[in-house]
Amino acid sequence: MSHNIGGFVRLAPSAAAPTLNPLRPRTSANEDEVSHSRRSQGRGSRSHPSLFPDNQYNLFGDDTHDSHYRDNNGLDVTALVREEYIDSDDTRQITTTTRHPRNYIGLDFLSRDDDVDVDDGLSDEEMFLPHFHEQLLENPLILNTLEEALTPAGVSLLDQVQLDYFELDAEFRDFLTDMLKNHIIDPDTYYKLCRIRRPSEITANDVELNDYDVQGIPWPTDTDVAYRARIRRLKTYTGYSNIAGSQDNLLSIVNRRYTNEDIFRFRCLYTVAQPQLVHFQLRNLIAPISKDNVYYSDGTSIKRLDSESGNIYDVLERSKSKSAIGSSIKISTMAASADVAVAGGFSGQYVYKKLDLDADSTRPTAEGLVTSDMNSITNHADIIPSRTKGIPHAVFSCNDGMVRTLDLELNKMIAEHQYPWAINCTATSPNGKMRIVVGDAPETMLVDTTSGEIMSMISGHKDYSFACAWSNDGYTVATGNQDMTCRVYDFRKFRDPIHILGAQLGAIRSIRFDDSGKYMAMAEPVDYVHVINTRDFSRGQIIDFWGEISGVGFAPYSSSTDDSLWIGNSDKLVGGIMHFERSNGFLPLGLSALNDLYI
Repeated sequence: MSHNIGGFVRLAPSAAAPTLNPLRPRTSANEDEVSHSRRSQGRGSRSHPSLFPDNQYNLFGDDTHDSHYRDNNGLDVTALVREEYIDSDDTRQITTTTRHPRNYIGLDFLSRDDDVDVDDGLSDEEMFLPHFHEQLLENPLILNTLEEALTPAGVSLLDQVQLDYFELDAEFRDFLTDMLKNHIIDPDTYYKLCRIRRPSEITANDVELNDYDVQGIPWPTDTDVAYRARIRRLKTYTGYSNIAGSQDNLLSIVNRRYTNEDIFRFRCLYTVAQPQLVHFQLRNLIAPISKDNVYYSDGTSIKRLDSESGNIYDVLERSKSKSAIGSSIKISTMAASADVAVAGGFSGQYVYKKLDLDADSTRPTAEGLVTSDMNSITNHADIIPSRTKGIPHAVFSCNDGMVRTLDLELNKMIAEHQYPWAINCTATSPNGKMRIVVGDAPETMLVDTTSGEIMSMISGHKDYSFACAWSNDGYTVATGNQDMTCRVYDFRKFRDPIHILGAQLGAIRSIRFDDSGKYMAMAEPVDYVHVINTRDFSRGQIIDFWGEISGVGFAPYSSSTDDSLWIGNSDKLVGGIMHFERSNGFLPLGLSALNDLYI
């Protein structure tokens, strides 16, 4: 996983810190010109004019590390801000020793130290408008119009408002704000869509009977706003990459295009569930274990959604247990089966619990450190059966280049294998003898699970890989990459891919095969999940919606039930957990009408 960017930046006073005022008057015309130029370089090629009067405020000065901060009593607390206030809760630190020409943060001016917060490179508008406005909508007694929020009086309220800023800025409410500014929607439509109130469940029947879509979005029926919104997203979204040019010429690379097939149909969106991400590149945060039960992460704990009752149960509440490794965990990845739930943390921790559906919160929790390096993120966790006994093992992919295997019966590491770069994902063959390993390099490694020896190094991808999967048929393998492709291989002739599939908007962040091996799901960062019939990869379905995807998974096969597909959506306004079931001739309600735009 790229160590340069990840997770959330929180600009809110901690309990121990004084209330801070990050606003300071601009002192000269030259300073204004330089600072605005620097801040507007954020997010690749996009730049936005400041919405604040040029002669009144300069948020965070030229950049954060040139600013001096004072509390409400006038005391200079600059050192506190730099060392504790921002950095202590900043999981996204950019090292300027490695430059990425296409990342979202303008790095050309970040040359004075190796610990620069992401918000240093954001414009006034990018930094404050979307999430400030979100909180204003939730508290109309403070301010209730967009115009008021942009005045100096409105800005002064930022001292009392906690702001979370997510890397890719794909929150649906932020996207609506973009459409409003670009006159794609009118103010009335904007406020109607921003203030939607949704039931705890939205079923297919609800969609048929009401004037909203599967996410509860009441798009105007007398205009083409929904269509133009989708076009706007396709035109403006820029997928993240670590290697310049890796997403170029996608159409010439893709060698398999599939016709539309009615595979899965929408069953229900559970809005009561709130899956969360802590790192934008790590999207393995839901795990279906039956047609009616799915485990998911809310950021600091693992929960179980029972779709039959609509209830949510606590499974792993790490913050409530005493521990030598800290009182809480930021969950970067998770996996679950009917027997055990496992979570990996942002600072090298792991935690797991043996469980059954009747005793989610009563069984003891086991925990430990994947690595003592607290900066080594646990990028991926996989549960595999033991080759010698019935107790499963957990395989952890780590940012320090290690793949580690944990015996879940003994809570003991039984294997550690070192590789040349950060490892982002692994997939083990059904017989347990071989493993696919992908990470911060374009190459894919085929390794022996016992010795860790690299048996083959496969080239082809153009960027870092974050997803891989091995089908239960024993020979179909798939890898997902930030070059916006999924490469499908036949293990028996592993050198060249048999199919190269393309994405719509960004990287392939998560891949799953169903138990039968008949279907493969691949998830992009936002909006799109592709479901492919693996018979010859010529037929598929694109499920489209709005929001950041936290994970995707098929429920285990059962002869008595329909196949089930689950999708986690972490959007604050229109997110939840989406449930699809195998279609019997019905049009899938999530399918976009923009078929001509699909690869």
